[in-house]
Amino acid sequence: MCDATTGYVYEFFPDGRQQKQTIYDTVIGLAITLPNSPQNNFVIAMDNYFTWQKVVTGLTSLGVGCVGTSRPERNWPPKELKSIEDPRFNTLYTLPDKGGFLSCRWIDNNVVTMVTNVHTGDESIKRARKRPRKTNTNRKHLEEVWGEKAVVDVHIPRIIDDYNHWMLGVDKADQFIAYYRPNLRCRRVWMPLLFHCFDVARVNSYIAASQLGWEPTNKGGAAHGAHKEFIAGYIKAFLARATTFETRQSRRLKDVETPSPPLKRVRLSTKNPRLPDHRFNGNYNDHIKTEAPSQGRCIMCAYFFYKARNAKQNPLPHISRPKKWCNECRDHLCDKHFHAYHVIKNP
Repeated sequence: MCDATTGYVYEFFPDGRQQKQTIYDTVIGLAITLPNSPQNNFVIAMDNYFTWQKVVTGLTSLGVGCVGTSRPERNWPPKELKSIEDPRFNTLYTLPDKGGFLSCRWIDNNVVTMVTNVHTGDESIKRARKRPRKTNTNRKHLEEVWGEKAVVDVHIPRIIDDYNHWMLGVDKADQFIAYYRPNLRCRRVWMPLLFHCFDVARVNSYIAASQLGWEPTNKGGAAHGAHKEFIAGYIKAFLARATTFETRQSRRLKDVETPSPPLKRVRLSTKNPRLPDHRFNGNYNDHIKTEAPSQGRCIMCAYFFYKARNAKQNPLPHISRPKKWCNECRDHLCDKHFHAYHVIKNP
């Protein structure tokens, strides 16, 4: 759902075969996202895929205006409108519907059926119309209206003119997206949806910036040139923000006392086991037993095990696997051997 003037995307959501969503639920779901304010009067322009009788009635009950072409369905348009056979060019017939909207029949190059709940059918506006291509349905009035001229001024119904102008919002949004869409082949279903979200955010940012006074450096360039210049600044702003965030994080981490980096892992020799010397570094009170990120073999249990095995003692001592270690040594230690590990010296 887009703004008809700028192409700003108000709301969108994915739809597909797996998600059974009716047309009524789709349109009403988009309509209820509009701001509910007495200062805002919204009119939704739709093509004949969405303008079912139930949809138009639902929008009318919500207080949202709508206008669009319509396709025939069961018991609609009414018999009174279907029975009209007036072939004259630019003739408009209207018929009020019990759903609170107006059904219209207009002759252009062919019969056009419309629905609206914001027009009376009496409004008209003068527009310059190009001479259409000659067909079997319009050849009777082609000479009467255009003659030999390529363009003539015609008073057309206001409902037709509003529909022609208000149906351009989605086209503008799609045009902006297509200018710089990522040209990437996607095998994952979710990636096109993610890219579309990025595209919508980019387009909306460009439109909002233009409305708030942003102007390109080269004012005489093409429209997509201004868009390109905005994207370059858009990317630089994100990069600058990421750099600032990293700088703040690094400053914040400097103020916080971080634990000392883990020491090199000690491997005990099976034939001549020796305990590492870093267990005596610093003050003994700084060596505190804390929770380790994972379980590990107690280094003192392994030391006594290898000593006993080399001495051919029987039975051999058990090797425990605690989830605790010394916060300074980064060596796993059980409760039984924590003190002995920091006191016993190698022979």
